[in-house]
Amino acid sequence: MALITLPVLCAALATILLEALLVGYEPASVNTMLPGWTYASATVMKICLLAGLVAAVIAMVNLARRRWFGEAAMRTASDDQQERTTNPANLSAKAIPIRSILSVALPPFAPLIGALAVVIAQTFVDKPDRASMNFISRNGVLVMMAWITASLILGLLARLKGERPHSLSMFGVVMSACLIVLFWYWQFYKLGFDQDRWAAP
Repeated sequence: MALITLPVLCAALATILLEALLVGYEPASVNTMLPGWTYASATVMKICLLAGLVAAVIAMVNLARRRWFGEAAMRTASDDQQERTTNPANLSAKAIPIRSILSVALPPFAPLIGALAVVIAQTFVDKPDRASMNFISRNGVLVMMAWITASLILGLLARLKGERPHSLSMFGVVMSACLIVLFWYWQFYKLGFDQDRWAAP
């Protein structure tokens, strides 16, 4: 549920922040002045929403499996829990999987973090023009990429440290990796990014 509500909320807050604080070189929408940041934010929101739907489907399948095969599933889960709590190699399973949780929770905040980076970068520009707005947009996208990369690293660290459930960290890794690949493929960070010409050099 968080992967469905958080991206929408963060994207809305980011847009409100930019509409209130962004000073452009001409009266125009955020989409027009910051196309790279806008498309990067939309991509984050779409991937997070898709991930949320996939997570919801997986949760429903697991719920149905427990309902249909309740006794066998509960017995297997009980045996597995007992093995984890008695095996010293698996004592870390009882710890809260902070890295795994962060690897899933950080990507939805990327548009808001990028918007903050845009507002900060704007303070260093005296008279905004098209070139400076392209630079500001690129700055926002690069900060978003760094944020998502941090999420990817946290997911990999959680996997290496054996945090349980393993599926949570892998979910964060896959989501972050998909976003990074899409950012590189569509080149939102390009100076002069134009959705009509699609990442013109």
